[in-house]
Amino acid sequence: MSDRKKIAVFSTGYAAIILSQFICGLRKGFAQYRVEIHLFLGFPAYSDTPEYTRGELNIFNLPDLHDYDGAVLFANTIDQPGVAAGLVKRCVEAGIPVVSNGKVLEDAYNIISDNKSGMYDMMEHLIDEHSVQKVCILSGTRDNYDALARRDAVIEIMEKRGYPVSEEDIFYSDWSSIKAENYVVDLIRKNRLPDAIICANDDLAITACIALSDHGLRVPEDIIVTGFDHIPESETFYPSIATIDQQFEEHGEYAAKMLYDLCEGGHADKMIKLPCRFVKGESCCGSSMDEHTVVLRRNFCTDSYITHNRDSKISIYTLMLERAILASDSYPEMKDTLNEILKKDRSVVGETFHFFLDSKPFLNESDDKKDLFVTGYNKELDVVFSINNGVVSEAKSFETAKLVPPSCDDENHMYVFSPIHDDEYSTGYLVFCDSFDPVRMRIIRSCQERIDVAFEKFIQNIRLKYLNKRVIELSHVDPLTHVKNRIAYEGKAEDVIDRIKNDPSYRFAVAMFDVNNLKVINDDLGHEAGDEYLYNSSRVICNIFKHSPVYRIGGDEFVAILEDVDLNNREELMKEFASELEHIRVTEQSPMRRVSIAGGMAVFDPVKHTDYDDVCREADADMYENKKQIKAKYNLGKIR
Repeated sequence: MSDRKKIAVFSTGYAAIILSQFICGLRKGFAQYRVEIHLFLGFPAYSDTPEYTRGELNIFNLPDLHDYDGAVLFANTIDQPGVAAGLVKRCVEAGIPVVSNGKVLEDAYNIISDNKSGMYDMMEHLIDEHSVQKVCILSGTRDNYDALARRDAVIEIMEKRGYPVSEEDIFYSDWSSIKAENYVVDLIRKNRLPDAIICANDDLAITACIALSDHGLRVPEDIIVTGFDHIPESETFYPSIATIDQQFEEHGEYAAKMLYDLCEGGHADKMIKLPCRFVKGESCCGSSMDEHTVVLRRNFCTDSYITHNRDSKISIYTLMLERAILASDSYPEMKDTLNEILKKDRSVVGETFHFFLDSKPFLNESDDKKDLFVTGYNKELDVVFSINNGVVSEAKSFETAKLVPPSCDDENHMYVFSPIHDDEYSTGYLVFCDSFDPVRMRIIRSCQERIDVAFEKFIQNIRLKYLNKRVIELSHVDPLTHVKNRIAYEGKAEDVIDRIKNDPSYRFAVAMFDVNNLKVINDDLGHEAGDEYLYNSSRVICNIFKHSPVYRIGGDEFVAILEDVDLNNREELMKEFASELEHIRVTEQSPMRRVSIAGGMAVFDPVKHTDYDDVCREADADMYENKKQIKAKYNLGKIR
């Protein structure tokens, strides 16, 4: 092994800001040494299927830890049962030291935030300075170490000061902004608002502030809201969020120095607690227009335009990759097309970037997946594109055990490995180099997500061409939005009509949707932007009505037919749909993502409705009534 140490880092990517802070500190801590960092990064969400989650986390199985000198777990983000402990076990078996940040794990050297002291400082401030006596806790998940530590600290100090917290005052949001918003709205409607809402992170706090403002309540005049993490948005948001700074950059530096000493045969304490810092904000202390705040908000206004343009560029670039994949008729053509695109334009992926693929899923024309990898990766992968410090490689294949081609220089580098997969089946991985911040995280996630979706469809298309029945299935899918099309809808409508005739107990509902502002987007930003706007609109509908078939029946018209679970939950789903659209309206900067959709629903009633068309007419009327309300409330027809 060379004198340059190799360090493996494992994390998921949904806490982009705190992870980037930690990585910044880690690289600072290693800067004085000869160290190469390999960051293995997946993006499993709580709402994902178990199969998709396995596909994301399979990137953790890519490295052979016997080839490394040490490992770091950013365990704050690894909540999936047994995953973090399994990584520690592999490190022990490989004989290398492992540092866990954010979660105490047996056999690891642990660095954790002193959540309790930070929360104590904040709660004492709220009680002593703002006379807070009644709180509600807007927590994360029921099994997240940090969220539970923060919850327990609040309960402990409130009880100690004579203000007990009951179970009904605690809500577990699963880190979902939609659930958090619904909870706050429920508090308002039931007249149960406390003196303060204590949130497990800043994102939840910002969501709570928006929900309160939407209902005419002022923060902090009417109610105090606090967060945790001190992300940049917590300072630029109005009101700025009172929060706790875990100082993750310092965590990263400490982890680097601790691990390097251990790699050199030194010793370290098994558990280190690093202090947190209470940061006062306008959400508890009222308006503050000090110079620091003014500068931050001024810069934010400038950066928002830059961010919008940059995000649009990323979106258009990754959409171009997706379309190139879907337009290909064969695996070789697809590889060549992607190679040419990446050769011509590397402005998004950078001058060191690698794209490796397993050919098996793309050449397998049957549904038999027995030879595909669920754990780990094929020993040899095809090179779709590989560039090292500006030099494009002509290699056709790559030995997976090497993970990444060697660097062309003698500098320290950090490589980020992100999985490509079809549900639980691995199809390859991407490698990005050096630059790592929230922007880079968006690039990595956007590339991975678009390519995943495109490959999934591409593999399906190959099999559809092989089997005639799959050709019929393909004709029923809208190629732009990936939902079902009018042909499929008409077939479903016929099935519904037959069931109405033959099954007196059959019940269903029809939900009609009409996308607003599509013509304005097309006229002002172009049809590619309009396509993306339609795609994003369809994702909103599909994400809410998860158990129902969604159809695109016209240019900007969608229909969902609700049965079983979604039928029973129809009212809650329509409320959730409206809440999500409001959240998008308030928070999204990109015109292609700031979608507006009118929706209406009708439930089949055999007494009131003579046939299926009656139900559709009622749903259509309800939808147009909703469109009138939207037009009256918001200025449709203009891009903000």
